[in-house]
Amino acid sequence: MNAFQISLDRYLTSSPYEDGFDGFCDLVTERLSDDFFELNEDWVMEWDGVFNNWVNKCFYKKSFDVNKTARLIERGHALYKL
Repeated sequence: MNAFQISLDRYLTSSPYEDGFDGFCDLVTERLSDDFFELNEDWVMEWDGVFNNWVNKCFYKKSFDVNKTARLIERGHALYKL
């Protein structure tokens, strides 16, 4: 198989939803400080809430790493008191 056939095979056999976002969300949640997570667990776990929107933007639009995203979310939450 040549490189094109390998990439086509990978494209056709993998789900379009396997872009790494779920793993990224899990890692961001793990990187949040324990105190922050305990106080805001319901806010963090909302499927369609502000937390998810921020993680979405950091992953797809800004390409931030996990640690930077977790710090940004904690600071943003403290700033806006969501």
